[in-house]
Amino acid sequence: MASRDRLILYVVGVFLFAATFGYTYLRFGGMPVPQEKLAPRVESVVQEGAELVLRYVPESGQVSWTEVVRVDPELVGLSLAELRATRPDWSILSFSPTRLVVDLRCVPQGPGGFLRAVEGHVAIFSGVPNGCHELLELTNISIDGLSEPAKDAVIRGIPFTDRADLPEILEGLTSTQ
Repeated sequence: MASRDRLILYVVGVFLFAATFGYTYLRFGGMPVPQEKLAPRVESVVQEGAELVLRYVPESGQVSWTEVVRVDPELVGLSLAELRATRPDWSILSFSPTRLVVDLRCVPQGPGGFLRAVEGHVAIFSGVPNGCHELLELTNISIDGLSEPAKDAVIRGIPFTDRADLPEILEGLTSTQ
């Protein structure tokens, strides 16, 4: 290759390098934007009057009860990170300024429970109907086979204070068929 050809290749290479560098500089910006020129970052915070959806979840992982209330005034103005720091026992599922959905781990309390209809059968639960409860057993007693008063009672929920009372309560339900 002649020295003239080498010179032409060298000039073309330098030109292509300069063009590529210039394009990259213009395309991606060579100078960082000063912080004062950046728009301030707006972080979402809980608004006054926001809904708080509390989902009570026992060890089984099934949601046992859901309650919708207004958010406490002490939580108004907090961001998601601040909420997590303030309420570490909450598992925050959804966060917006007007609605917060939270799972709360719970343990059904007391020796009692209640009976309620589930999938057309009488079910036995531990805990309280309007709070933390957990399904203990789905019986083979069909709701359709019960008398109207017994069916209505099971649909509303029949509380019991001790599990020792269960055989008597179940027998009372089936004897009214």
